Amino acid sequence: MTLLVGTEPAQARRVSFIRDAEIEDTIRLFGTPLFAVAGLEPSAVRVFLVKDSSLNAFVAGGQKIFINTGLLIASDDANQVIGVMAHETGHITGGHLARTQDALRDATAQSIMAFVLGAAAAVAGQGQAGSAIIAGGTHVAQRSFLKYSRVQESSADQAALSILEQTGQSARGMLAFFDK
Repeated sequence: MTLLVGTEPAQARRVSFIRDAEIEDTIRLFGTPLFAVAGLEPSAVRVFLVKDSSLNAFVAGGQKIFINTGLLIASDDANQVIGVMAHETGHITGGHLARTQDALRDATAQSIMAFVLGAAAAVAGQGQAGSAIIAGGTHVAQRSFLKYSRVQESSADQAALSILEQTGQSARGMLAFFDK
């Protein structure tokens, strides 16, 4: 099974899934208490296994968590997978996916405005100033979006710590995995 995933059509990429009943059942057992404590209906959260060797997990399409097989393979124990799932649950409860769309739209608007102003300066005979406006405006937009992303990641980490504590699980696995 494949799916196109991304925040914008230009970022869409083909994703291949694997199906394994034993792994899916285990992941569901790990996730159910996390989702419940986070105020989510456990049966509404869908977890997909992505055939990808990179150490990654992400949220897309609302309450859908995607876990790469590379993450599962690289995990030393269940606590590391549970920690990552708690982190991704933090993204869901924080509404980060919807807010990321807004932040991306804002950064794109800033870049477009910088390009328009830079092009106007270039047309007015100020080519170097125009280039500087474009480069500077784009840089500011990128930094703004990256700052927003760091805030989201920190928020998801804090939510994960709370979720793990409320379910009586150690955060050591999450911390150890994030050091990888």
